Amino acid sequence: MNKNEFVQKVCSAAAYRLGERYQVAVSGAGESNGVRMHRLLVRHRYQEVTFAVYLNECWKYYESGMPFPQVMNRVMDICRCLEQIGDADIDYFKSFEKVKDRICYRLIGRKEDREWLESVPHIDFLDLKVFFYYVFQAGNQGEVEVQIKKTHMGMWETTSEELFELAKVNTPKLFPWKYCNILDMIYGDMELESDICDEGETDNLDDGIPRMWVLTNRSYQYGATCILYPEVLAKLAEKGQSYYILPSSVHECIFTKCEDEPERDSFKSMVEDVNRYQVPADEVLSYSVYFYDASERKIRLLT
Repeated sequence: MNKNEFVQKVCSAAAYRLGERYQVAVSGAGESNGVRMHRLLVRHRYQEVTFAVYLNECWKYYESGMPFPQVMNRVMDICRCLEQIGDADIDYFKSFEKVKDRICYRLIGRKEDREWLESVPHIDFLDLKVFFYYVFQAGNQGEVEVQIKKTHMGMWETTSEELFELAKVNTPKLFPWKYCNILDMIYGDMELESDICDEGETDNLDDGIPRMWVLTNRSYQYGATCILYPEVLAKLAEKGQSYYILPSSVHECIFTKCEDEPERDSFKSMVEDVNRYQVPADEVLSYSVYFYDASERKIRLLT
C-alpha cells in the first residue's frame, strides 16, 4: 500500500468509525512525491469547527511496521483530543481579545455557494474572495479551525476590514511563505528544503533554472493565500521583473516571468487544463491568469 492509498484508507476507516454525524475528507492527497502535508479533515455536521489530523507521522508508523488497526487507533485518539480542544476553544471564542491574534484569512474562488458566502464576512480580491477563520495548532498532531461567521463578527462588534487587517498580520506568522523552482516541487523533496528560494533568498531567480516557480506556505495547505501577504509579491519582483501568476490550486500559485510574451495566450488554457484534469474540484482556486506589474507594484486580472 503506497502513501496515497494509505491516506484514502484512513479516510474511509475514520468515516466509518465516526459515523454519520461527521463529515470526513482528505486534504493534500494525490501528490506522487508526497510533498503535501496530508491531513484528515473532520467536521461535525452541526458545528462550525473543523479539526485536521496530520497523517504524515501516521504513515511513518505504518511504514515502520505498525498494523493498520493500531495506526487507526492513534488517529482516532488524536481526533478525540482535537475535538476536545475545539470544544474548549469555543468557550472563550466570545472574547475578541482572546482570539484576535489567531484570526487568519484564506482565498477562495467566487463560485462558492452563495448561501454560504452570505453567512460569512468576506472581502473581494480581484475575481476571488477572502474569508476568515480562527486556528489553533496542536503541536505536530493537528490543528483546529473555526469558520468565522457574520454572527461572530456581530458578537465581537468588528468589521470585515478589521478582520482583514488582523489576518494580514497573523497569517504570515502562523503560515510563513515559501518559494521554490517548480522542479523542486515536481521531482525534489521539499521537506528537505533543498534549493528552496525562501524568504529573503531571491538571488537565484535569474536564468539558469526553470522559468516557473511555485509560491506556497510551509504547510503546503492553502498556500495560494500567500499572494495576499504584504510585500511578498514586491519582494519576488525586487529585480524589477514583472511576472504572470497562474493559480495552480488553492494550495499554490505558479509564477513565470513576463519576458515570455509569446506564451501569454497559452497560460489561460494551461490553467484550465490543470483545473480540469489534475486538481480536485474542491481545490480549484480560479480559471483566471494574473499579472504583477513590478513598476506599479500592483497585481491585476488579465482579461
